[in-house]
Amino acid sequence: MSLFLLLSLFSKETGFLFLLMILLYQLFYKREYLVVTISYFIGTITLYLIIRFSYAQDFLTRNSTIPIALLSLPERLINIPAIFFYYLQTFFYPTQLSIDQQWIVSSASFSDFYLPLFLDIFFLLLVVVFGILIYKKRRKKLNIYLFFVVWFLLGIGLVLQIFPLDATFSDRWFYFPIVGLLGIFGMFFQSLPIKKEQLKYFVFGLTFICINILSIRTMVRNTNYVDQMTLFSHDAAVAKNGFDLENQLGAMYYQANNITESRKHFQKAVAEMPCLNSTSNLELVDQQIGDLQAVVKDRMILAKCAHIRN
Repeated sequence: MSLFLLLSLFSKETGFLFLLMILLYQLFYKREYLVVTISYFIGTITLYLIIRFSYAQDFLTRNSTIPIALLSLPERLINIPAIFFYYLQTFFYPTQLSIDQQWIVSSASFSDFYLPLFLDIFFLLLVVVFGILIYKKRRKKLNIYLFFVVWFLLGIGLVLQIFPLDATFSDRWFYFPIVGLLGIFGMFFQSLPIKKEQLKYFVFGLTFICINILSIRTMVRNTNYVDQMTLFSHDAAVAKNGFDLENQLGAMYYQANNITESRKHFQKAVAEMPCLNSTSNLELVDQQIGDLQAVVKDRMILAKCAHIRN
């Protein structure tokens, strides 16, 4: 078990969450193995840290092209309500799906901060109410419910940008919290004061409807991909801040010798986020078409970005 957890850590830092959940499970149900397991896990984590930081020299660095990574901790905290709500919204109502989401919340406005904060608190209060209901109706099942609640909170907490990640939001980062969320709803349905036969048909019907709706949504999403260019073109149009997608589209058109389209996408990328990559690419295209005034403007933007970083 320790070996596979070590391999999990090498694959992705999220593997650390499985260590915590195994310890929590043993705390609830297998306390006699808890001390032994902790000793094994200490060895696993120590070996991982030695290999990562001493042998591989892989240290935590801030990516200067990721908007959320450039923010300070207080500035990232303003983003937490919107990020938390966006994950819940995508889980329950996945309408606008996009890769490489680099948006940020720069101020505590009503739509970007207070409304998501209210909805997040409402959802967490529902989780507390579910727990109280389970405590009253099925007290012996409370540990299972708490296990899934901790699973969800640990998983979602890792992607709320307390530690800056490579993007503001990513669908795949919700895979781990989904298990906890499904467990929360599963335990809630079991605690409902209805007959088991009625509960079985209700859950079966609800599951059947959800699977069909999400299957259709998956098929629609699959049509967005013919190649990278079609996927990026679609996602750049629906993303809150698609500067990186626009930059990648510009690079694809440039490689295809379509300078006009390439310049349009680089200009969109610079307008949304005047970072080093997109502005440098735009300067290259402007030099190629001989627009000297645009080249001077591009270099002024690059100088301003360099001054901000310094």
